[in-house]
Amino acid sequence: SNKYDAAALEITKLLGYPTGPALEHALQVRASVASSDYLQFFRLHKNVPNLGDCLTRRMAPTMRLRALKRITKAFRPSLDLSICTEWLGLGSIEECKSWIESCGGITSDTVFLTKESDGAIHEPRQDKTNSLI
Repeated sequence: SNKYDAAALEITKLLGYPTGPALEHALQVRASVASSDYLQFFRLHKNVPNLGDCLTRRMAPTMRLRALKRITKAFRPSLDLSICTEWLGLGSIEECKSWIESCGGITSDTVFLTKESDGAIHEPRQDKTNSLI
């Protein structure tokens, strides 16, 4: 993936397109999405130059769900919600707990019960109270 990023950056320079921090950031985001590296994606999502936030904000729900499914499989029997909050790019433990539960995950006070949640993770429930229909 680093070879691809380096080659893409070199091609843009050869073609005379402008390069800079925004392009380098975009290539890093592309690489993190392509490799499903949710940790890198959410680190990059926090520090987006220019209007890149519009794109990463649209990708975040998909990456977050992929991350939750991986976390559920990889960490047994449980994982602290503070770690999940950081890894899933959420703002608070309460927000993280609520989001995990909306995806079918099981939590206790400060712990995501990954073993009990295995196989139950799904798209988050949508709140229909703001629907125009």
